[in-house]
Amino acid sequence: MDLLLFLFHLDILQEAAVIPPFVAFAARPYPGFWEYVKVNAEDLNVEGISVSEYLQLKEMVFDEKWYAQVRVKIF
Repeated sequence: MDLLLFLFHLDILQEAAVIPPFVAFAARPYPGFWEYVKVNAEDLNVEGISVSEYLQLKEMVFDEKWYAQVRVKIF
């Protein structure tokens, strides 16, 4: 990947949620436009996810009991 393109992508990232082996990113390339992706750190597979999926991953960071209950449903 071109270094300039890589730096552009870093610039648009707003936040991340880390739930091993996944890292979910919220990117804002333009005002009012958001994109959400989930990266599997084991095989570097990247997939686009919905807002609700991203928010579920963020919630898992703070509420481990809830994470344990829904982990089977998501993964």
